[in-house]
Amino acid sequence: MQNDSGRATEILGLLLQAERDIAAAQADAAYPLYELLHRVAARIVHADSFYICLYSAADETLFFPYNFDSGIYDHPETVPLGNGPTSWVVRNQRPFVLGKTNKATQRGNINFGDEKRESRSAVHVPMRVVDRDGAEQVLGVLSAQSYRRGAYDADAVQALQWLADRAALSLQHERDVEAWRTRAHNAEARAAQQSQAVAMSDEFVRTLRNITKKAEALQRLLPPDDPALQAAATLLCRACYQSQTEANQLPLRSHHPSCNSAPAQSDALRTLTKREREVLELLAAGHSNPAIARRLSISVDTVKHHCKNLYEKLDVSNRLQAVQAFTASDPSIQKTTRSGR
Repeated sequence: MQNDSGRATEILGLLLQAERDIAAAQADAAYPLYELLHRVAARIVHADSFYICLYSAADETLFFPYNFDSGIYDHPETVPLGNGPTSWVVRNQRPFVLGKTNKATQRGNINFGDEKRESRSAVHVPMRVVDRDGAEQVLGVLSAQSYRRGAYDADAVQALQWLADRAALSLQHERDVEAWRTRAHNAEARAAQQSQAVAMSDEFVRTLRNITKKAEALQRLLPPDDPALQAAATLLCRACYQSQTEANQLPLRSHHPSCNSAPAQSDALRTLTKREREVLELLAAGHSNPAIARRLSISVDTVKHHCKNLYEKLDVSNRLQAVQAFTASDPSIQKTTRSGR
């Protein structure tokens, strides 16, 4: 029989190899990553049941893309945040281990697999990352469960937590890459719009030049002793000159952030979720993150997550710019938010 020291060495080796395998996994291949986590977890602990859950702070839902019970795959499912152990882990941002005093929470879960049997041992650990502000954020939950009692000790929980956190880093990297791709695509689209605006402006200016030449030729043909006609021709030529100047400025104006971003931000506002819209409205009313958290009955970290998402959707970098985009979409909002402190 292997002693404790030998088992600890074996687990360490499994975790280090898992870290290398997770780093080498393709970012857009989710199922192989979940399968890898399941395989490693099953070698570390006894796991009759195993699942991966992803948490969406934007709409406060739990997505279970990978569910296995006694070797049988169960279908993916999306549910709202509830009262089971997965929701408990998301809210408390720490592991949940089934014990004598928290059986009610375990029984509040969403059943999968063989629903005729009840797990006698269970551990649910958060998949955690640290955001740009240094706050901990839960991306999801990893869980192993057993039909026998006393299957998980403190070492098992620690090992599963280590595995879950490495998985979270991989998932966060995938999301960051996708966000940068979106920003790059938006930048390319803006550059294409700018190029099109320049081309249209050049064509318009050429047309104005032809009109100006005809206006100048007409002025020379008018009788010099008719001041009214001469004055009218002078005004016409001046209008042509002014139009050329203004037309040449159009590409510069369309490139200015205040002109270029407003329509795009107006469209982006319509893509916000209901909760992101609520957070933005409270930001516009001058509330702090803790105040928003209290009003919406969510954590400060969840508020920060909503802010990060709406910043990316609006293509802004701070709350002031987000509020400006929000108030610019409807002038009546400005009056409300200014008196809403």
